[in-house]
Amino acid sequence: MKQRQRLIIGAAIGCLLATDIGRVEAKEIPFKGDNAGTYLDTRIDLNNDGSPATWATWVEKSNLGQASVQAIIEQVPVSSPTGACPADQLETALVGGSIVNTFLQTQDQLFIQPTSRVACIDPVKGTISGHTTATITGGTGKFAGATGSVTYSFTASSLAAVFDPESNQGFGPFTGTIEGTLILPNGGHDEKD
Repeated sequence: MKQRQRLIIGAAIGCLLATDIGRVEAKEIPFKGDNAGTYLDTRIDLNNDGSPATWATWVEKSNLGQASVQAIIEQVPVSSPTGACPADQLETALVGGSIVNTFLQTQDQLFIQPTSRVACIDPVKGTISGHTTATITGGTGKFAGATGSVTYSFTASSLAAVFDPESNQGFGPFTGTIEGTLILPNGGHDEKD
């Protein structure tokens, strides 16, 4: 009888240990890097207000690796400036957008959704500076189910023509940084691992 009890208890403990081995804790990773790329205003209008969104593409070097990044972001001039920009500059706010990071070594993708944005536009100099805060909303491969938040800071200039904030048309280069926290629910392991 005692031998049978020990066998049952041993089997139960073995099952508990085997179940726990398969469980991987979420992993929180600082996300920090630099980027450089170009932007171009598009025919896409995310909210049908007649003002086009901006398409941006850049290369990002971060502690997560090198990535090719594409984004679509629409912004509009604010009717009541918040004071975030100098008085002689136009302040814009986020309408909406999406960002996709494709990491070059693995082709894993990270999906990011902008939640707020302030851009300060100097129409005389044709320069833009600002920041975008965003939420990580998932991804593919090791980024499947990822969450977290990031802040992009950037400076840009217009090359194509005289900058026109009313038509929101332009093309030019930008540089910036990204900083935030990435949370991987599977400890950073690919879903297939």
